[in-house]
Amino acid sequence: MNSRQKGNRTVRKGIEILLKCGYIVDTVEKHGRFTKYKDLFSKWFEDNNFKGGFDVIALNEYRIRLIQFKTNQPGSLLPYKAFASVFGNVVYTELWCWKNRKGFVIYKFNKDGTYTRLK
Repeated sequence: MNSRQKGNRTVRKGIEILLKCGYIVDTVEKHGRFTKYKDLFSKWFEDNNFKGGFDVIALNEYRIRLIQFKTNQPGSLLPYKAFASVFGNVVYTELWCWKNRKGFVIYKFNKDGTYTRLK
């Protein structure tokens, strides 16, 4: 299994969980040979000297969640802290990290630049 297949598997698992919780879910990742910005809001991240973006948008009648999925390593949390500090009063910013044989670890970013880690 290559890294793209592993990443897609992680996204599918996360989407399945969100759908069971009653969310409307859509993937926002763009593919293509000439696509410069592949993730949602990746242009904002680049303009602010970060690398990142979101893979999925999930909606229900109460909230909008922007979610980035990772596998085994969450990577840098700094870009998502920065995004949440600007847009945290409008949307929920989250990073879901799939740990092999353990499940998801969820990082929820707050408007004040902090985050909460949930298992």
